[in-house]
Amino acid sequence: IEPRRDDLAAGGDRSGDRVWVATGSELVAYDLSTRVVETRWPLAGASALAFDDNSLQILVGTDAGEVHALETTVLDLDRAVRPATPSVAPRLVTTLPAAVVRLEPFRGGAVAVAITADGRVPVFGIDAGAILGTTVVAGPVDLAGVDDGLLAAASDQCFDHAADRLAHVAAGYQHGVGGLD
Repeated sequence: IEPRRDDLAAGGDRSGDRVWVATGSELVAYDLSTRVVETRWPLAGASALAFDDNSLQILVGTDAGEVHALETTVLDLDRAVRPATPSVAPRLVTTLPAAVVRLEPFRGGAVAVAITADGRVPVFGIDAGAILGTTVVAGPVDLAGVDDGLLAAASDQCFDHAADRLAHVAAGYQHGVGGLD
């Protein structure tokens, strides 16, 4: 869910205020106020979503390992005129080695981490798409940005020491990463 933001500069009384859905073949944005489809894009294999409150972008992972980003502020401007075709489209950020299961942006929207179907946990830059590092976590199930300098990778195991490796993978970018049960 993209939270509502009061933003008179966007030409209306609100910005954001959307629910995003990855259908497997499309990325769809619903207006939470009116409950109607605001816009949609074809996106094969769309399977994972995360909204970054800092950069105001939606991240979309696919079954092919692609990660796309879409800046949502342009949609706020479109909301007033309702164009037939959105004036912005998802841009390819990076391609990971397996299907994307989960995504979590952090570091103010500069970096994101994913869980892929093969158990890898790659960290990548959102702007350039460069893979900053990857580790393997036994049974990764969820990700959470604890604060701007800490990321937790939850595992279905009691404690997975491989998750600790993610701290070293992202050491230049992060204070640490821990595996949780």
